[in-house]
Amino acid sequence: MIGALDRAHTTLWDGARQTAAGRALWASPATRAAWAAIVGAALALTAVAAAPTWVLLLSPLLLGAPHLASDVRWLVLSPPTPNARGLGWWLLGTLGAMTIVRQTGLVGAELKPAVELSLGLVTTAGALLAARSPRAALGLVALVGLGAWGLRDASWTAVLIGHLHNLIAITFFVVWLRPRAPLGLASVVTALVGAGLILAGGLDFALAAAPAGGLTLDGVVRTLAPGVPGPWAGRLVLLFAYAQLLHYVMWLDAIPAVLGEETTPRRPSESWSRWWRDLGAPLAVVVVAASLLLPLVALRDPASVRATYLSLALFHGWLEIAVGAHRAARAA
Repeated sequence: MIGALDRAHTTLWDGARQTAAGRALWASPATRAAWAAIVGAALALTAVAAAPTWVLLLSPLLLGAPHLASDVRWLVLSPPTPNARGLGWWLLGTLGAMTIVRQTGLVGAELKPAVELSLGLVTTAGALLAARSPRAALGLVALVGLGAWGLRDASWTAVLIGHLHNLIAITFFVVWLRPRAPLGLASVVTALVGAGLILAGGLDFALAAAPAGGLTLDGVVRTLAPGVPGPWAGRLVLLFAYAQLLHYVMWLDAIPAVLGEETTPRRPSESWSRWWRDLGAPLAVVVVAASLLLPLVALRDPASVRATYLSLALFHGWLEIAVGAHRAARAA
């Protein structure tokens, strides 16, 4: 199968290089990454307009596990520049504890948002301390202030983080792409246009979408926009569906394109070999198994399996926040 993909890759690029646009894409990984983001944003908006409930249901089930692997790969195991020594073990300990807390909720224990928020804040504080820079001290002051504000209503803060964390992938993408591609700005503008269209009511017709696999838009509203009045609640859910799918596009396509490629596009077999090497065989096997088994297990009760996955994957938002704060504090 990999051989067939390699042959298709070669045929595609041989044809593309017959045009000026194709030669530009061939020569510049930054340009390829920017176009991946632009096309991804357009496709995500189209999918949300056509079937938002299906997007909310299937995106985590089909793309969730691979996207978690990409998070860990590019933020911890193979970042473009090294993190501070020991940061990975710190993240493993604190975020592992957060995941254990989430598992207790799956067996009936009461989940306390304040506990999860506190673990996330501790994770980020440790990442800032590991940076050992004057900027880290300012970050800690800001973190204490934001943490105190967030703990006043930890449930609402958790909802807010759920929405905002989808933007982190775009931020990483822009930072890593910025020196190399003027199209980076166009990719951000494309994403913002889609978000603006949703918030302006341009996709309100999609709020009448039918349930999918036991998941309803009204049910998601109660989770992602509790107490929000009028049409804004539905629009926030549509915005989340759009931003989440774009978040997956960034981690699975655009970010690997800008960080993982040489000047010419790597063949699928080469990309697969590097992915396997970066993750290490044990983690790679787990990711492949989870990516295949999650959709199969979900065939019986997709909405419940989706909810379970999202509960256990909560750690990755704080992973992105902590590493983002760490890298910002260490930036020259």
